[in-house]
Amino acid sequence: MLRKLALVYGAVVAVGGSLVAPRPAAAAAAAAADRTPARAIVLSRNFGVLYAATVLCASAGLTSASVYKVFATTAGHGDGFLSGVGAVGALCNGLGRLAWGALVDARGFRGPFLAMLLAQAAVTAAAPAAANAGPRAFLATVAAAFFCLGGIFSMVPSAVGLLFGRGDAARAYALLFNAFAVASLGGVSAAKALIPKLGWPALYHALAAATLAAAGLTLLLDV
Repeated sequence: MLRKLALVYGAVVAVGGSLVAPRPAAAAAAAAADRTPARAIVLSRNFGVLYAATVLCASAGLTSASVYKVFATTAGHGDGFLSGVGAVGALCNGLGRLAWGALVDARGFRGPFLAMLLAQAAVTAAAPAAANAGPRAFLATVAAAFFCLGGIFSMVPSAVGLLFGRGDAARAYALLFNAFAVASLGGVSAAKALIPKLGWPALYHALAAATLAAAGLTLLLDV
């Protein structure tokens, strides 16, 4: 089965590649001349601020998405319920990408992004209480957390396009993308450091504080 899928994917790639026409040499040279060097992008103030904000807010979203099952078991929630929570969370993640992306298109970047960050901070801080309040409260909290996480993945690319322009957007986002890996590793490190000593509430409150710090950095972006 996997071999057949690999063959199908290979055929799709081959057909798609055959339909892509190369750019004329003159147009390609002109586009390359207009691009900002990668070093200049990385050293720019906007890149540094957006990178730091992405690490901070994504650490909260990715960590919450990674540990909610382990956390929920400490509050007595069972595997069957958590499987349903995961399905709802995945759905809300996709809906969040659509909804927040549409809001950015209609209202610009800064306002919707700040609204998403404030919502994420509130949801993250409320997670410990929600887990003990009952299944419905916990389900709503996880769904909201995934909805906000979807916003991060849809709005950060929009910010890159606004800050660096269409010509440099792809390169800038490629340079920025490892911020999500840094965020994931940072969240795991925070969990390992805080949970054994201070408990789950300390982790969630620290992640909420990181999200608020990201909101503060967003105010410094030139968008």
